Amino acid sequence: MVAGCAATGPAGEGARTQNDAGSAGARVTIEVSMQRSLELIGSRDQTRIRDGALGVEFRQDSSPALDAGEVSLEGRVLERDPGSGARRGLRYVAAREILRDVPSLDAEGWAVLVATGSAAFPPCTTRVQLAPTPEVLEPAPGQTMFRTDGLVVVLSRPAPGAFYRVSLSGPTDVLRANEFGRGRWEFAREDLATVAAGPARIVIEVETSCGDCPAGEGRTVRWTTRTELEVPISLI
Repeated sequence: MVAGCAATGPAGEGARTQNDAGSAGARVTIEVSMQRSLELIGSRDQTRIRDGALGVEFRQDSSPALDAGEVSLEGRVLERDPGSGARRGLRYVAAREILRDVPSLDAEGWAVLVATGSAAFPPCTTRVQLAPTPEVLEPAPGQTMFRTDGLVVVLSRPAPGAFYRVSLSGPTDVLRANEFGRGRWEFAREDLATVAAGPARIVIEVETSCGDCPAGEGRTVRWTTRTELEVPISLI
């Protein structure tokens, strides 16, 4: 059996670790990847998922991905995918509704990952920071915007440790917004004047990553995650 795991949570807090057994010298790595595309369809917390994928693998040294028992993210059980071809070992994947709902809006991207354990891997609880769904205060989806007024995008509480990028995709043009801090981005009037009138989309990209996060002696957690949220608007 291999060692258990832990990861650092928000503000440097250590996550709790559950460990029934371990072996000295074994290097344990938990690998989490996620990418998803969402569309804002109503109020600031009503979204529709367009596509996406989330996968989790548990490894010891250079072994194939191990069976870690039942694995859940924020209490939502992940599906088991045995894989085939070049990919070796067991991968845990998220159903579509999990991709839409996890992590919660107020969690700054942090989510609890729990593995019940197996003969190959001990029980384990750790935390990872997934790219959160941005909470958009301005503009509202479907809102009509005058190009001569400029355009302001305001988010509620951007998550510490996450990278944000805001752009505007018009009928024929793409513009990058200027960031002013505290969740505020702006498109200048002179830039918007070059964009054709008609349907447009504000695209908010959020990314988190950790290439080698310490999780105790001989243990690491790695994640690379990306969320893209589209807000439909009209330009006149």
